[in-house]
Amino acid sequence: HHTPARGRGGATMDADFGQQSQAFTLLHDKNMLAPASAASWCPTMDLLALATSDGQLALSRLDWNKTGGERENRLWTANPDSPVTSLGWRPDGKILVSGHADGAVQLYHAEDGEVLHASTPHRGSAVTSLHWQDAPAEDSRRSACAYQSATSRFALPTNGGGGIHDRPRRDGAKADAGAGAGAGAWTRPPGAGARALFDHFDPPTRLTVLCSGDARGDVVMSAFGIFPIASARVADCPADFPIASGTAGGAEELAVLHASLAPDLSRILVAFRANGDVDAVGASAAMPLLALRSVEMCVAASHGSQIASLAAEIEKEASSCATTWRQARLDFDARIDTLRERVGEGRRDTGG
Repeated sequence: HHTPARGRGGATMDADFGQQSQAFTLLHDKNMLAPASAASWCPTMDLLALATSDGQLALSRLDWNKTGGERENRLWTANPDSPVTSLGWRPDGKILVSGHADGAVQLYHAEDGEVLHASTPHRGSAVTSLHWQDAPAEDSRRSACAYQSATSRFALPTNGGGGIHDRPRRDGAKADAGAGAGAGAWTRPPGAGARALFDHFDPPTRLTVLCSGDARGDVVMSAFGIFPIASARVADCPADFPIASGTAGGAEELAVLHASLAPDLSRILVAFRANGDVDAVGASAAMPLLALRSVEMCVAASHGSQIASLAAEIEKEASSCATTWRQARLDFDARIDTLRERVGEGRRDTGG
């Protein structure tokens, strides 16, 4: 073993052979208006998701230095209500997931930045880790169970969404008339999404689990990133190392640095800070039931997600109907009061 000597221009010098080798090559140097707070490479495409401290989230192609300029290479931008603290990708590269300082988790469609789902599994605590793991490929070739849910056969699909934003529009585009295809990157006006995470009539046959951790030491696992299936707090788990009590009021919060599932879903690995941020600890736990029943969990989670989406759609429609009905009643009462006054005036005029 030997330590290479540092050469000029980012190169290293091999001490044994006297040969110079390039350690890395600078492809592009980009000036930013605000410091980066989180970044993540797409696993399947040349895309970079980048969040900055000014609250902006952007997805760009990696060929910034090629012709076209930054505006054409930036696919879309978003301005979430809460600062982005972590980023991750679904393994197929089609869905970007963001964690926020208020504990929210949002799923974005990589194509245009539409928010497909928004939830708050870590309410009140910043999301510090996001990792998405697919179940083994053979799961999709196995039969899950003998029954088939009636959800997709007897219920229509919802409008999708579940987020807090509408379909994005391009920077610089006018509200009354769209600019050209090269007008700029997508930005989001407020509204509701319109695309579902998966096909209502053809649900997925392979489980995918989003594992998220936060600054309080909580770890949450969600099937397809939307259906919660398990959660745990690091401080509540047995440990064979000393963890100092925090303040006099209770146990110290153990901030999760990283949480991820094994490729076969049989174990979970968690790295966290402990003892006043002095120690960085890694721990793993067995999850044999999830690995053994991943196919059944896929079916239950996909159907449960569909039912939950339908219930949310019904609740939204019922709320809209209730609002319309209340307004109609107010209008009706106002008209009745006006009619009553006119009738009274008519009686007084006629002496009746």
